[in-house]
Amino acid sequence: MKLCNLRFLLILCVLIFPQISFSAEKPENEIEDEFTIKDTLLYGIESEIQGFAKEQKNELSEEHMNILYERYLSSVLIQTKIELVRYFTKCEKLPDNIKNYIFEEAINEDTNKELRLIEFSFLAKHGNQDSINYLIEQLAENDIITQQNAATALAKAPNDPTAGLILEYLKSTDSTIINDTTDDSEDFDEEYDESEQVELSDDIKTILLRAFGEWKYQPATDYLKQLIESEISGKFVKMYAMSSLAQIGDLSSVELMREKLGDEEVKVREFAAASLASFENSAVLPIYMDMLRHNDAKIRVYACQGIAKNKDTTKIDLLIYKFQKDPDASVKNEALWTLLSMGNAGISKLKDTLGEKKLPPTTLSSIATGTIKNPSAENAAFLKELYEGTDKAGKKAIERIVYRTESHFLDPILELLLQSDDPETRLAAAGTLKKIPNTTLINKLKDMKENDSNAAVKRTAAKTLDIIGIQ
Repeated sequence: MKLCNLRFLLILCVLIFPQISFSAEKPENEIEDEFTIKDTLLYGIESEIQGFAKEQKNELSEEHMNILYERYLSSVLIQTKIELVRYFTKCEKLPDNIKNYIFEEAINEDTNKELRLIEFSFLAKHGNQDSINYLIEQLAENDIITQQNAATALAKAPNDPTAGLILEYLKSTDSTIINDTTDDSEDFDEEYDESEQVELSDDIKTILLRAFGEWKYQPATDYLKQLIESEISGKFVKMYAMSSLAQIGDLSSVELMREKLGDEEVKVREFAAASLASFENSAVLPIYMDMLRHNDAKIRVYACQGIAKNKDTTKIDLLIYKFQKDPDASVKNEALWTLLSMGNAGISKLKDTLGEKKLPPTTLSSIATGTIKNPSAENAAFLKELYEGTDKAGKKAIERIVYRTESHFLDPILELLLQSDDPETRLAAAGTLKKIPNTTLINKLKDMKENDSNAAVKRTAAKTLDIIGIQ
């Protein structure tokens, strides 16, 4: 009997509410979106197609991609083609017919030059080895814009086989090194005619040298070191050769970089220091002592950063000295921030050094900056202690920096600010929490939303809760 009643009710529901569907059809808004896209692609004017290509974040369905390709073929405005090529370049997957057409268009010298140069990036992303070979050939063009676009595209290409081909090109054309290397790359095509190759300017060369670092291409290390050692290498070549060696993590180049700390070119010295500071290896630690005693303040700053990266607590006393006595303010600040990055070991020594003396707002501001650069429970507790013990000017100095934080580790200090008698302080603190979705102060914000005496603070608390996703 109950089963019959249930069947009767189901039939009745279908008769009364025929619009109800139990199928897994797409929501109406999704269908409308599809029709809107299709209509735009089919019937939109060229400026609409340009706007669509600029704004489209997602990859299109096969049907829509085919329509877009047809629009590309029929476009009469170069700017439309340019925007569509940029969109095609962003896509991860493309039909072969699009890839093949744009490749043929890019290698055709009758193609509009601006469009061809944009298509270089497409070839680097979606092309095959023939595309990479073609881009390398463009490095020999007697046109700086073509060379620059080719080099920039190659630098963004997948490292295999691009890195090996670029290395062989550079080694075969670079007059700054003794070219006693042999071709050990299976990917390098014999079709390259050395008579057709040209030596690149330093501006173009550095684009490719930086790519070796991005790719972490270890086979390039010997070539990069030769460039640094060469007396006729330009300063930018030496700078970016060192930077790439550091990115690759080549420890054999550390001593060479150390020598360049004494280079007559300021930028070469500073790049050597920055490169050394980027290593995370105990082999580099002794060099930081030399760097901290260097006359160039930027090199001393990089030494502090290297010590922080390696968590070298053996240098704490030296960092305390630099914090107190260094003649350059930037070095003092970096030494302080390095101490704060070392957790309790650095903070304990810092507390002993500071003692009970009143700290000026500039020092408090620097400690607050170090805390948001290296947020931790220990640093926040130290800063909170300083905040509670300072005067109004000191508190304001700390507050201005704390408002920049995006870390929940600063919640203990922000909680103090939310309890301030000053409504502007409460408002700023409530607004800061918008950037901290995992804050522990949700209940405090809810209370402020309902009970704060200031209407603006109430609104800000409500808005912050809404942004965080709390109703």
